[in-house]
Amino acid sequence: MGIVFKNFIFLLLLSHFVPSASSNSSTNGDVAPCLSAVYDAVYTGTYNCTHVFDSIWDNSTSQRSLYTSGKSCLLEVAKKECTGAQYNLLSTKYEDFLDVLTTEPKDPADCSNFYYKYNRLKCEPIIEEAHRKMIPLVSMNVKTNDSRLLEAIGLCEKVQSCISPPCLASASEKVLVDRMCESLKMKKSELFVCFGKIQKQVPDVSEYKCLDGMDFYDTSPKIAIEKLTTKKGCLKEILEDICGENAVANFEEDTKFMLNSIKQRMEMADVFSN
Repeated sequence: MGIVFKNFIFLLLLSHFVPSASSNSSTNGDVAPCLSAVYDAVYTGTYNCTHVFDSIWDNSTSQRSLYTSGKSCLLEVAKKECTGAQYNLLSTKYEDFLDVLTTEPKDPADCSNFYYKYNRLKCEPIIEEAHRKMIPLVSMNVKTNDSRLLEAIGLCEKVQSCISPPCLASASEKVLVDRMCESLKMKKSELFVCFGKIQKQVPDVSEYKCLDGMDFYDTSPKIAIEKLTTKKGCLKEILEDICGENAVANFEEDTKFMLNSIKQRMEMADVFSN
């Protein structure tokens, strides 16, 4: 059943949110590459002054007042992280920049507006860190209280929050992130812990007649789906015998999520193969 959580496709799609690094030699007047570098510096705390922007990811905070009070810091960072042309544009037209960055368009359907483009950049550092922290966990069996898992779940939830406003991500992108977060949370479930135990110990299950000769340890999607559908009762019996009642306390909900995950990943694999 380890296949259920091998979400490399999800992670690859998650990385789609992060555009390839733009060369900071751009002089076309677009401050997006510069702003991206500034947000990264704020997120990582690269400069002493960036603490003034600690609440920049809080949607309830007045963004204009934040950028106004933090102007000197933002320009200090921009002077070091951006091209001369980008810095000059920001420093000479800072108020115009704030108008674009903090004034939400009247038409919420106009996702091409620079307001959305610039605000989407705020999510990049969080997504990059989440992507980096999730990759090692994809095929790893971890304990429910493993700090790496808890950190990854927290980061995934931050990504969800960051991209939740209109136009910062498409509906399909938000769904993919939601699924990734749910997959991580499933690693905390007793059922998943039980699968990890079985995968490690490989107990003999040949005595279970309800398997009808099926290879319980076959990890192919076909067999995984069979275990979660026609052999679900048998699967529950085996898991409860090996791991106890706690492992199947949320059996219906957990197995439904697993089944949907497998089917959705198979669909995406078909898309990528065509």
